[in-house]
Amino acid sequence: MKEQTITFYRVNELFIYDKETGNLIRKIASGYRGRNVKGSVAGHLHAKTGYNYVSIDNIRLLSHRVIWLLVHGVWPVNQIDHLNGNRADNRIENLRDVPRSTNQQNRHRSNKNASCALLGVSKHRYGYVAKCGNKYIGLFKTELDAHEAYIKEKRQMHNGCTL
Repeated sequence: MKEQTITFYRVNELFIYDKETGNLIRKIASGYRGRNVKGSVAGHLHAKTGYNYVSIDNIRLLSHRVIWLLVHGVWPVNQIDHLNGNRADNRIENLRDVPRSTNQQNRHRSNKNASCALLGVSKHRYGYVAKCGNKYIGLFKTELDAHEAYIKEKRQMHNGCTL
């Protein structure tokens, strides 16, 4: 990985981590004609993904991974999961290093072409069906009741679920 070429010492030379806001703050000015001012918040929010990115030595990195390195002194082994589902919230208490399978258990939104807006719920002619993976949970009168049943089952089935 390209990130492995960036060391803790290099990141520490460039940034201060503000644990209150979850932002990386520049220690030195950088960029063309010093456009990135010392003391300013580093990085930018990607409109489509919702993640913050920062560039170090012309390598574009996810800010939450750089923050993990600054706080823990090593690159994360796996994926970084944002516990509250907000990809821009890089406060260290909101981040955890987890395998991809665990990170996938914390989706907060259904697919854009799903029949219902709530995760784990689909429209049925007699009400709303709740399913967790291939496991049928039940048929419910309201979308919200089906979603609550889905969340309860999801938490029992998946240890790392933070929904």
